[in-house]
Amino acid sequence: MNGFIWGFIVGFIVAGAGAWFLRRRGLGLVGSGADDSGSGGGGAVPAELADSVRQDQERKENILAQVMAYAREHGGVSNDEVQKATGVSDATATRYLEELELRGKLKQEGNTGRGVRYEVI
Repeated sequence: MNGFIWGFIVGFIVAGAGAWFLRRRGLGLVGSGADDSGSGGGGAVPAELADSVRQDQERKENILAQVMAYAREHGGVSNDEVQKATGVSDATATRYLEELELRGKLKQEGNTGRGVRYEVI
């Protein structure tokens, strides 16, 4: 038990030193405070990560637009049709359909399984 506690303490110190070093170096962080401009830092995000998140959001919005176009053209859409039309997984298709339902664009018909379809509102 004593060795566990010392290991925890040493690990905590090493992690803190590593975080301090990375923050001090900046390493391309936006708002890292490394330039001492008084920006406050805190919520630093690597620029590459911010671009990636933006691209993911744009891709999601494009797929949601595809799903809506498909639903309008075919009078509704199922999870399986979303998967085939967009190339996403079953779970992702479910999340996209639920998102469109929350936005008030689709209405779920049926409760579970293959009988579930989403109709355009």
